[in-house]
Amino acid sequence: MFSWGKHHLDTVIHECPVDLAPPEPIGFPEPFETREPLPSPRELATDAPAIGEGPAAQPLPIMSGLPFALPSVRADGGELRDRWVAAASIAGTIHQSEGTTAQDSYFFMPAQDGSALILAVTDGLGYRPCTAQVGAELLARLCCSQAAAITHADAVTDGTETLVRAIEYANIQLIGIQRAQLPGWHPSDLHTTLLLCRLPLTADGGPMLFARAGDTAAYLLDDAEYTPVFAEVDREEPSNIVESPLPHPNPRDIIQVATAAMRYCGALVLTTDGLAEDITESPQTRAWLAARWTEPCGAHRMIDALRYRRRDSHDDRTALVAWLRPMSGDETWSDAADSDG
Repeated sequence: MFSWGKHHLDTVIHECPVDLAPPEPIGFPEPFETREPLPSPRELATDAPAIGEGPAAQPLPIMSGLPFALPSVRADGGELRDRWVAAASIAGTIHQSEGTTAQDSYFFMPAQDGSALILAVTDGLGYRPCTAQVGAELLARLCCSQAAAITHADAVTDGTETLVRAIEYANIQLIGIQRAQLPGWHPSDLHTTLLLCRLPLTADGGPMLFARAGDTAAYLLDDAEYTPVFAEVDREEPSNIVESPLPHPNPRDIIQVATAAMRYCGALVLTTDGLAEDITESPQTRAWLAARWTEPCGAHRMIDALRYRRRDSHDDRTALVAWLRPMSGDETWSDAADSDG
């Protein structure tokens, strides 16, 4: 076995022809002030409108440095159990200009017995700017997982009570995760709103079931008409809805439930409050989104739908859309050119 002793090492060092002197600092090729400036960032063109007297251009986004930050843009679109589902979430201009994280989330999955789709949107509350998005992300997934266990028979027999129980179990799970994995946090650090929906896939599956905590919203969209599933909240009056988020000591105290008769036309739209306010307050926004969602769309089109600019619209925008007509199995991507511009 060959080994290197100190004598051999000294010999190599002294006889090595390579200059072992410390290298000179590399430095920059030229002073910063004389270098060419970085070209302005470019984004893909869009036909999304500027509504009202909003700014002509959005400020350049600042990336968040938080360890639990969510993506500033994310989207999905595809077939799920013979229905087309698409979703997108975009960080609000306040988050992007200040370098904080988006706080909305969404999730969807089929029921375990294949009888329904389970859909959820959540919105972490802004008074926990560094942590609430964790609660939003976890609760959306935990609630969908619990609601996916609801059987066809249970949904028809017990209705919205099945969703309330699913939220109760998910609420317990979320607090358990916080205590076990994030002991330095408080449950209020995870505060989030929630909208959970069970969308039946068969004619005998009963109505669509909804349960929410907070100011999320659900609409049935057909022929450019939005029908709210829940009664509209008077935003001019103080409301205790947003003041009672999840996790909560007793979720039943704050959960609202609703049902809607199953139909096979139009689309079901779930939103967080940022987008819901724009839909409620702006006829142009309603018309723009209805035109984009007349037909099923992919992930990129979903993002583009939310790129409109509107004065005083600074919150995160999140939409989860499920088209209610079953797919035939013969669909293919339509032409990339938009017929509606």
